[in-house]
Amino acid sequence: MTKKINWREAVRGMLMEAFSVIHGFSGGKNQAGKTETGERQIRAEEKIFQSVRKFILQTNLPVRVEAEDHRPLDLSPEPKFIVRMDLLDGTCGYVRSQRIIGEPMTAVITVAPILQNRNLKFDDVIAGGVIDLRNGERWIAVKEDGSYAGAINGRD
Repeated sequence: MTKKINWREAVRGMLMEAFSVIHGFSGGKNQAGKTETGERQIRAEEKIFQSVRKFILQTNLPVRVEAEDHRPLDLSPEPKFIVRMDLLDGTCGYVRSQRIIGEPMTAVITVAPILQNRNLKFDDVIAGGVIDLRNGERWIAVKEDGSYAGAINGRD
């Protein structure tokens, strides 16, 4: 029998990785080059992606990751779910302001099952979350479990 996944905690963990990286980042915000899809990317974005990827691998989530400016990546031998993420939504504001305050910047994550015979629809999403990277406020929703709001200094 497959172990039930606590998507609330999984999404929370991914969002917190993004928050921790952006607030501890000292590698410069300038362009790091091109992504594998040919898009311009800054160092902070890549560092966040690698940190969230590591979190997913450590928690053994059976997922395929689709991140902005990256090719789909299976992080388990038989992924059952797809995690779509934009881990630094607001990149231009981040680069322009050279700080983590001011223009909104968020990390956005959605989780849905991998479907073989049709495209995903909104109703297929089983979990999602957003964190304001400026202050740590986060919102998480899990299908049939409810929605949660939290802050960096408290639990959801």
